[in-house]
Amino acid sequence: RKTIILWASVLFIGGIAANFSSTIVEKVNLSVSKLKSGKLIEPDPVEKQIDLQGEYLKSIGALKIFVITDIDSYINYRLGYKQTGYFSPFYANFSTSQIISLLEERIAKVYRLIVFPSYYKFSPDYFNGNSILLAKRERFMLEPLKENLFEMKLVHY
Repeated sequence: RKTIILWASVLFIGGIAANFSSTIVEKVNLSVSKLKSGKLIEPDPVEKQIDLQGEYLKSIGALKIFVITDIDSYINYRLGYKQTGYFSPFYANFSTSQIISLLEERIAKVYRLIVFPSYYKFSPDYFNGNSILLAKRERFMLEPLKENLFEMKLVHY
């Protein structure tokens, strides 16, 4: 009886080892190649894009930037811009009027409103139907920049 249990255990453990051996071999090979190349952690494509965007914004002399994205504090941190407030205003304010006032205030202080659309599905049309803008005959529009960036501008029509 003990012999049967021993052989059943050996077969069970052997089956598991055989089943996962290809995965283990792949992982070991990947680890060896990373150690040989000296790159243990590959840069994330999003991080590469943020670096390119930061270089582009610095090349156009954009010093006062208001970042429009759902990860605004991280973008500000990575690119060295000052964080405005303690939260992402687009998630914290339920009123479009409050956000419009915030954006108009930034424009008056000569900030450039930069939209990072690869992270945040954003459209200025969300604001353009607001009675504040309609009464002043103004609307927000996006102007394409390089590196998948857009600048949001307030125009009179």
